[in-house]
Amino acid sequence: MHLRQVKLVTIIALDSLEKKILEEFTKLEISGFTICDAVGQGLHSQKMSDWEGKNIRIETLVSEEKANKLLQVLYDKYLKAYGVVTFVTNVEVLRPEKFN
Repeated sequence: MHLRQVKLVTIIALDSLEKKILEEFTKLEISGFTICDAVGQGLHSQKMSDWEGKNIRIETLVSEEKANKLLQVLYDKYLKAYGVVTFVTNVEVLRPEKFN
């Protein structure tokens, strides 16, 4: 058994941004991800309706290099203009060849 450290990049954003963010994944050759609904409360209040859309949580496991490139794109294009939250966690995975 061999574990290797990779980066878990988590993005919380409006579902209307899903297509655009996944296009960025394609440009960066990030093929694996998980998307699920996200509900919560933050600095700017709790969402009381779906009128403005739902929040989603996108997660991907990638190398440090790809994580840094993705974070730069998100910072440049999305974090300033939208209520996007992004964070990175160090994780260890089995089958490290799947996460490059």
